[in-house]
Amino acid sequence: MNHHLRTAAALAVVALISAGCAEKNQVAEPGAASPTVSESRNWPPPDEATPTDDPVVETPTPTPTLGQAQFGETGSFTQDDTNSFTVNVAAPGKAKCQYSSLGCEKPKTGDRVVTTKVVIKNTSSAPIEVSSSQFVVEFADGTRLEPNDGAASDYTPDNAMEYSQTMRPGSTYSSTLTFEAPKGPFAIIMLTDSFGGDDLFMWK
Repeated sequence: MNHHLRTAAALAVVALISAGCAEKNQVAEPGAASPTVSESRNWPPPDEATPTDDPVVETPTPTPTLGQAQFGETGSFTQDDTNSFTVNVAAPGKAKCQYSSLGCEKPKTGDRVVTTKVVIKNTSSAPIEVSSSQFVVEFADGTRLEPNDGAASDYTPDNAMEYSQTMRPGSTYSSTLTFEAPKGPFAIIMLTDSFGGDDLFMWK
């Protein structure tokens, strides 16, 4: 190759390199289309993502605390949210068979039969209703019996609390409750209502 051809070839290479550099450094004019960009990024961007709602946290409803007292103490209550009254449950004692000539049944669930004196005072200005079915005896293992369940009916005295007793304003009602009971500890619970009301107060 002669000198002129080598020079021409070298100039051509330089021209190609210059053109490539100019293409890289070229600034796009306003309005010109941008080069295609890979669509690998997330959409929408993290800082523009739609906020999600906070999780709903349910607050548990607190369980009412059961009022407690020892046998012989007095509890204060209201009926219909306005009528006040007090209840005293004395320490239970051994019940007596009411049919000594015929004999009485032996306890079927508990180990003995007990009777307790109950004094209720209506301290409001309106009548209130009380019932023996508002009271239950509870064994240590959770067993519950109502007055006169099992053999208790044979030991129930004449002044036992009625299933429905209306008390005049300012009056006092003295009666008894008789239950089958275990040998060990037990409690007498007053319910909010007859036959299956919620637990309201406990004597033990």
